[in-house]
Amino acid sequence: MITALSRLVAVATSAVLTFALVTPAHADPVLTLAQAAKKAVAKVDSGLKPGKTTAESVTSDLDPGQKVKIENAMFSASGVALDVVRSVGAVRAVSEATSSGRVVRRTAIKRARAGSRNLVITSTANKYTDGLTTVSWTERSGVNYSVVSRHAMSVDELIKVAKALPADTSSVSRKAQRTIKAAKPLSRTATAQPERSTANKYVDGAGTTSSAVGDDWDDEATLCNGCAYSSSNYAGLWQYIMWTDGKYWGALDCIFGAGTATSTRNWQSSESLTVDGVVGYWTRKTAAAYLGYVGNNTFRYYGINGVLTLTRTASSGPYYLSGNKLVYTSRTAMC
Repeated sequence: MITALSRLVAVATSAVLTFALVTPAHADPVLTLAQAAKKAVAKVDSGLKPGKTTAESVTSDLDPGQKVKIENAMFSASGVALDVVRSVGAVRAVSEATSSGRVVRRTAIKRARAGSRNLVITSTANKYTDGLTTVSWTERSGVNYSVVSRHAMSVDELIKVAKALPADTSSVSRKAQRTIKAAKPLSRTATAQPERSTANKYVDGAGTTSSAVGDDWDDEATLCNGCAYSSSNYAGLWQYIMWTDGKYWGALDCIFGAGTATSTRNWQSSESLTVDGVVGYWTRKTAAAYLGYVGNNTFRYYGINGVLTLTRTASSGPYYLSGNKLVYTSRTAMC
């Protein structure tokens, strides 16, 4: 009886020791994007505080039958914002051709437990604003990252965040991997897209993967209190932009009235523009400098208090907000 009991204890002890040998004593926990981004950003700038996080599923532009998961973790302080974005699924590898804005630098970094990664660094700066500075890379096939700064960090600081993020553990399906491998190469548009007419009476754009994305709103109609189109989804877009920047607290009613004009002046003042309450050429162009393309016909306005997601059904065509076409002449359910 004692012998049998001794043998049982010995077997149990051996099993525990074997388990201890094959199980790491300090295995790293699997972090969410928000948790990973928080740790990485804190190493570079502890003054940036975590804000909103979002996750959405969009249609892959490589295969309409597949979805791409896009997550973002937002950080902000007074007048500045930073966003860490991850896209997982049937997505093209990051390159100059897939990056919006002007390419200002290309470099390689070594990421802990991930190896060497090639970064593409772009800027949407114009005459009146530094716009967005973005560091993008492919972590591995089917997983892309971007760190997007709106006045928050220098290029070198963004690179430090990229280095500090832990190696990614996202799962990518075999179907997505096959789709990526079979995709044709994408060429970066060498020249800017021609400006469009306002005759179609809706907000539109041309090009997605070139620096032309930043000119999508230049040639839209002027907005003001009492102007044409002051009651429209187009006016609602402007209210949503200011709301995302923390400059509009009125009703999102798609009506450009006196309150919207006052908020517009506040927004213009914060951007060092002419303060007239009119959404003219340079006001629209400055706002468009904060517009980034995240792939799969999905765009984001990077505000101080969050992000505003917009879509197009094709590389050239009308913009949509929450499924509503941004028309000049009517108001729909988005208001």
